[in-house]
Amino acid sequence: MKRSLLNKLVLRSLFLQAGFCYERLQGLGWCWMIKPLVKKFQISNPNDFYLKNLEPFNANPYISTYAVGAVAKLLEEKRDIDETQRLKNSLRGPLGSLGDNLIWRGIRPTLLAVGILATFWLGFWGAIIFLGLFNLGQLYLRWRGISRGYQLGEQIFVEFSGNFWRKVPVIFSAAGAILSGTMLVLKGGEYFLWSGEVGLVFLLAMMVSLIGFFKRMSALDVFLLCLGSGLVVKIIAALAG
Repeated sequence: MKRSLLNKLVLRSLFLQAGFCYERLQGLGWCWMIKPLVKKFQISNPNDFYLKNLEPFNANPYISTYAVGAVAKLLEEKRDIDETQRLKNSLRGPLGSLGDNLIWRGIRPTLLAVGILATFWLGFWGAIIFLGLFNLGQLYLRWRGISRGYQLGEQIFVEFSGNFWRKVPVIFSAAGAILSGTMLVLKGGEYFLWSGEVGLVFLLAMMVSLIGFFKRMSALDVFLLCLGSGLVVKIIAALAG
């Protein structure tokens, strides 16, 4: 696939939900997204093709491009429209659950914690950092989806059992727990501990968070452990004073 076509599909994927409705869900946006493929592969009966693709479709918008890439491969191979529809429909569930787990439970909370931590020192730049990182990440996911989908075609499901989808969600989930625990203890230290102790609390929170990461503890366990460590520092500081 030429880079110009790939980039065009990525940009069109930004409008996947622009025509969202409860009857067809993302069906209208899907047709808009794949319009360049109709011209590229010279579909013999475009009207029938569009009518078929207006059927309800719903997936996480950030990784729905995996379906676009896989369908593009089948169209290039001159497969029947019904075959492309079966592949597209079979991807609805995986693209919904995998995308929601990665984006809403992993990437967004983690990058939001990064942005909040950045505001402690950089002010409003923290919000810009969050928006910048999140949008760069989602653009990469859209690009990767089309690229990998086109490479694998019908074998697209192999992608979801690979290292990327096994490791990246776990890494972001753990990183989110670490950053959230660090953020809460660090900010709490500014209110409840003397200024000279904030650095100690920060280092302690980082150590506890890293232990939580390697022990694969939940975000709540990491938070409680960090909170307990902060209270220990407070008690020691009070006794020393």
